[in-house]
Amino acid sequence: LDRKIDKSALPPPPPRPEDEDKQSFTSPDLGICRIDITKQPFDYIDVDNARVKLAKLSGVEVTTCYICLEGDGSGRRPLLRDCSCRGSAGWVHFDCLVQYAEKKSEALFEKGRYSPNELGDVWGVCYTCKQEFQNDLFVAMATRYANFIEEQPAYTRKEWDLIESLKCKQRAHFQSHEEEGKQVSRKLLALLGKANASNHLGPRIPEQRLLELEADSYRSSGSFCLMDKDYEDVIEHNERAVDIYKKLSANFNKGKYIPAVADSQRFIQEARNGMSGRGANKCTESELEKQKIIYETAVTNNATASAIRCGLNYSEALQKVGYTIKAQRITTKQLQISQRLHGPNHSLTERASHALILNRYRGMKFEGQDYALMKYKKAKDKYIVRGPLDMGNFTHISCEIGKKSMVSIANCRLADRTPIIIHGLGPPQAHLNGKIGENLGEDTAMVMIGDILRVVSYNIRLEV
Repeated sequence: LDRKIDKSALPPPPPRPEDEDKQSFTSPDLGICRIDITKQPFDYIDVDNARVKLAKLSGVEVTTCYICLEGDGSGRRPLLRDCSCRGSAGWVHFDCLVQYAEKKSEALFEKGRYSPNELGDVWGVCYTCKQEFQNDLFVAMATRYANFIEEQPAYTRKEWDLIESLKCKQRAHFQSHEEEGKQVSRKLLALLGKANASNHLGPRIPEQRLLELEADSYRSSGSFCLMDKDYEDVIEHNERAVDIYKKLSANFNKGKYIPAVADSQRFIQEARNGMSGRGANKCTESELEKQKIIYETAVTNNATASAIRCGLNYSEALQKVGYTIKAQRITTKQLQISQRLHGPNHSLTERASHALILNRYRGMKFEGQDYALMKYKKAKDKYIVRGPLDMGNFTHISCEIGKKSMVSIANCRLADRTPIIIHGLGPPQAHLNGKIGENLGEDTAMVMIGDILRVVSYNIRLEV
């Protein structure tokens, strides 16, 4: 079986109906939506940002493409790296990466026996660090992956190849290419619907994988609907996703789909909040407890990348409820893990850094406007503040924007749940002085003593 076969000596493949390749995926009677996207894969690459990233590389004299061994080229041949590689490793030209992926894919087609994940990893995973591509490189590779599969004759590819490539493309477009993502979602759901209804695409797709693809696609499609505030569609798509995940849990692996179910339920709750006018930034204690369970499950299963994502979701929920100190500690831990495993440019590291800035923000109201609290001047019993700030603009919060000034404590109102140090308490609460707490409003704070939360009166003189 391992002998090389001279394919030129083999008879040609059996004749196919003239329109089979079109009928497989794009025939109108299959109801498959066409994708109207004119962008080429390389158009998603931010060339200027790639060169800035390369210029920041220190301590390395020469950096070359690990495939062709040439350096950074002019025009459309910049060196790219969006994975977990460090130093001079992992830099590659996009066209070299595509050619290599195409050769690997063709080898799998000739082999004839491969799993869906095996082909997907050829296009979505770095050959050096074995971690997924990120950001615009992931989008560009996922787009070329889907295009490459559609270019193949029907007798070469397997039934699931187009579905898998479209799922990869849908995931890639999720964060920054909303319109393309919605088009891909419509085509993918139509394709999966026909696979279930007529078995046209499904006989050789394992049942578990087909259900996973369908559930994930409904969940992702629902997230695009949430961006457009189509709340009814969000609820409908995610409820269907939850039903499929529950079926998977009952028949295959109970623990595997807990995070996915919780994610869909979170989307449903956000949609209901939006419909009721409560706001998407609110979070209940029960929702917070769900996020905690998901995070602890991911940590227990040693799913590192998943655990970081779940940890950041848990931190965001803590921040929404108002547990600022705990949120900051969780975020700091996830940032340290991501920096150690994936490096500073990984999307998870960047997300954790962004979250930590928000966790560290200390806000207050002065004369009806928002200010950032910078420092406490003990000798003058005043705060140094920065502002006023536009709270809808993240740059105002994260950067040194706004005039610095000094204001009296008596004229300030701290934002709820601002971390504080208790000071000035007399008996019988003097033992709480020096403890870290969180502001609850006028002259009250919440302090953690062991595992017990206590609400106390306080005289705040120092903010941390």
